[in-house]
Amino acid sequence: MTPGGHTLVHGQAPRAPVCPVCGTSGGRFPFCPADGQVLVPGFELANGRYRIDELVGAGAQSFVFGGRHQALDGPVAVKLLRPARGGRSGSRSRFLRGARSAARLSHPNVVRILDYGDDPALGLPFLVTERVWGESLASRLLNQGPMPWQVAIPLLMQLAAALEHAHQSQVLHRDVSPGNVLLADGTQGLQVKLSDFGLARSATPAADAAALTAPGATVGTPAYLSPEAIRGEPVDARSDLYSFGATAYELLAGSLSHAGETPVAVLAEKLSEAPRPMAQASPGLEVPEAVESIVARCLSIDPALRPQSAAELRTELARLIDGRAGGGESLVAGTTVGRYRIAEPLGTGGAATVFRAEHTVLGINAAVKLLRPEVAAAPGGVERFVQEIRAAAELDSAHVPRYFDFGYLDDGRPYAVLEFLRGETLAGFLERRGPLDVETTATLLEQVARTMAVAHRRGIVHRDLKLENLFVVDAGAPAPRVKILDFGIARVAGAGEGARLTSHGEFLGTPGYCAPEQVYGDADDPAVDIYALGVCGFAMLAGRLPFEGPPAQMLADKTHDAAPGLDEVRRDVPNAATALIGAMLERDPGRRPPTMEAVVEGLASWRTVVRSPPTPSPPASTRSRRWIWGTLPLAAAAVALFVARGAQSGAADAPRAIDTSGAPNEARTRALPAAMMPAATETPRSVSPVPASPPQAPPAGSAPGQPSLEDGDDGPPEAKAPEASPKRRKRAARPRRRAKATPSTRAAGAAEREPGLADDVVIADPFE
Repeated sequence: MTPGGHTLVHGQAPRAPVCPVCGTSGGRFPFCPADGQVLVPGFELANGRYRIDELVGAGAQSFVFGGRHQALDGPVAVKLLRPARGGRSGSRSRFLRGARSAARLSHPNVVRILDYGDDPALGLPFLVTERVWGESLASRLLNQGPMPWQVAIPLLMQLAAALEHAHQSQVLHRDVSPGNVLLADGTQGLQVKLSDFGLARSATPAADAAALTAPGATVGTPAYLSPEAIRGEPVDARSDLYSFGATAYELLAGSLSHAGETPVAVLAEKLSEAPRPMAQASPGLEVPEAVESIVARCLSIDPALRPQSAAELRTELARLIDGRAGGGESLVAGTTVGRYRIAEPLGTGGAATVFRAEHTVLGINAAVKLLRPEVAAAPGGVERFVQEIRAAAELDSAHVPRYFDFGYLDDGRPYAVLEFLRGETLAGFLERRGPLDVETTATLLEQVARTMAVAHRRGIVHRDLKLENLFVVDAGAPAPRVKILDFGIARVAGAGEGARLTSHGEFLGTPGYCAPEQVYGDADDPAVDIYALGVCGFAMLAGRLPFEGPPAQMLADKTHDAAPGLDEVRRDVPNAATALIGAMLERDPGRRPPTMEAVVEGLASWRTVVRSPPTPSPPASTRSRRWIWGTLPLAAAAVALFVARGAQSGAADAPRAIDTSGAPNEARTRALPAAMMPAATETPRSVSPVPASPPQAPPAGSAPGQPSLEDGDDGPPEAKAPEASPKRRKRAARPRRRAKATPSTRAAGAAEREPGLADDVVIADPFE
C-alpha cells in the first residue's frame, strides 16, 4: 500500500481509485476529495496510528470519518480538512485554532479532543475526537419534530453547562446551532455533546490579536447568529447565549425563531424584531410561559437584556424542572433534613452541595450531600448518586466514608447523610506541603491500595481515583489516614447490564488520571484504578502529574508516549519506588501490576529501603563532608563534595536509605518485585519481596580488606578529617551502654515495624 492508501497491482504503477457515488478520481487520496466517500477501506492516518473505516459526515470545511486507534483498539472520530481547503492558509489556521480551543475544554457535555496534527502522507491537518454514537439535534428535529418541554429542558441544561465550562475557560463557540449539538445514546437517556469549535475564539480580546476574521466580518450559521454578530461587532459570551436561545426555540417549537423567507430576510428580522410567539410558530403547542420567557430573554436584541452568563441561564433552567425551585443554596441554616439540622454549607462540586449538619437529638456532626438539580435531571444522575452510596456501604471500610441515611427532599431532590470528615483533600494537602517524603507516600498509597484490593475482589472498580477524591484526615499526625471519596462513576459487578450507567465507548474519568484505555471507553478493568493510583503516587512524590497541559494534550500524550520516569523529576527516591510507579503507569494494562495486592507488595519494598538500618560505622566520606562544611570555605567545600560524589558514582551499587544515583532503567527493573514484572508467557506470576542486593566485589585497585567508597573510604586526601587523638580513639572503642527497654518504647518500636496499624482505626458511628 502506498502512503496515499493506493494498492499496487502486478507491479504496475498505482491506480487512483474512483468514487462510486460521484465518479471523482481519488487521486492521491484514499477517499473522494469531493464527497468524502472512503475509497480504500482501512487506510491509515498519522503514520499508522489510526485506521479509517467509514465516512460519518461531511461539512463545507471538512470530512468526519469513523475509525480506531491502532494500538489501543478504541473507537475514534477523525476530522480531516477538505483537500480543496487544505491549501488555504486561512482554512488551515482556523482548523488548528478550533482544535486548540476545544483542547482546552474537559467536560462531559463537550466532545472530547484526543489528538490533532498534520498527516505527512495526505498533507492535511486532522483532529481526533471521541466517537459519539447518536445523531445531531438537527437530524433529530428533521426526523421527529419538536420535543416536549419536559424532555427538552434537561437537554438544554446540559448544553448550558457546556457553554458555562467553555466560557469559564475563556472560549467562545460562536456557532451554537442544532447541527453542532450531538445527542449521544445512553442506557439512561440522551446526553448532549457540544461539538465543532472551528469558529471558536478566545473570550479575552488580547488573546485574539491574530484573529482570523476581519473586523466587520460575519461568521456562523445565519439563522442562529446574534444581532451583534450579524453587524460584525465584537461579541462576548452573551452572543453564544443568543445562539442557545435560537437553538432552544427550534427544539421546542420545531421552527426558526424568525420566519423570513430568505436567509437575508431572517438576518434583517433579527436586527429589529423580537422572536415570534411559539404558539404562532407551532399552533397547538403547549409550552409554559416561564419556559418561553427564558427563551425570549436569550433572544433579546440588546445583550444587556439577556442572561448575563451561562451559569445564570443554567440556574434559571434548573428552576423549571417540575416547576420547582432548585439550587444547592436552598438549604439554609436551620432547615431540617430527616433527623439532621443544617448548620452551614461546606462546599459545592460538579454534582452536589455538601452541608455540615447536626443530629437533632444527639447534637453530633454529620455531612449532608444534596444532589444538584441539573445533575438529578441529567441521564443517570440519580442512579450514579445511589450507586456511590451502595458501593461505599458494601465496602464498609475505615478508608471509605460511612453513609448513615438516604432520602428525598420535598422538591424531589435526593440527599445522603454521611460521616463528617475533618481534613482536606490530598490535592490541597500537597498544595500546602509540597511533595511528600517516601514514607508518608507509601503509607497513604498502601491504605488506598488495600481498600481498592477489597473493592476489586467484590467487583467494584472506582474509575476516578485522583488527588481530589482522596481525603486526608489526621493530617498533622505522624501517620495520616486517607478516605476514598466519590464512587459515583464506579462500576459495580452484579448490577446487571440493564443497570449499567455508561454506554460502550463512553468516557468517564479525569484526563490527568485516566488510563490510556479509559480514554476510549474501556474502563471496566481494575487496571484503570492501578494506573490512576500510580498517577497519584507520582504526583505525591514529584509535586506534579506525569502528563501536563490542556486536557486534549494530556489524553494524546498518554496514549502515544510512555510516562516519564519518577527519577527524571526527583532523584532522592528509592529505585523500588521509581520501578513500582513506572510499572503502574505502563500504557499496556498487561504490563502493570496484576492486582492491588501486588501494589501493596511493591509498596512494602519502599519501606525496606527507607527503613534499612545504617551501617555500624558511618562512612568516613560522610564524616569528611560534614567536616568540610564546618571548616572549609564554601567554594572549597563544593569542590570537595563534587569530587567525593563523582567517586561514589562508580562504586558498587549497595542498598542505602536514600538513593541519589539516578539508576538506569535496568536498575529500576531489578528493584521491581516479581509481581510487577511483565510475564513472557501466560503462566501465573508469583508475588515476592525485593531480594537483598548481593554482595559486591571491591572496586579494581583496592587492597583486600580495604573498604570501598561505599563502605567508608575517606575519599580524596583534601576531603579527609584530621586523625582522631589516641584519647578519642580509646573512648570510641568502649562498648556503649544500651538503654533499658520499657513497655512504652517497645510499643513505639512495634508501631514503627507495623505501619499498617494506622489502617485499623475506625471513625465511630455517630449513632453508637
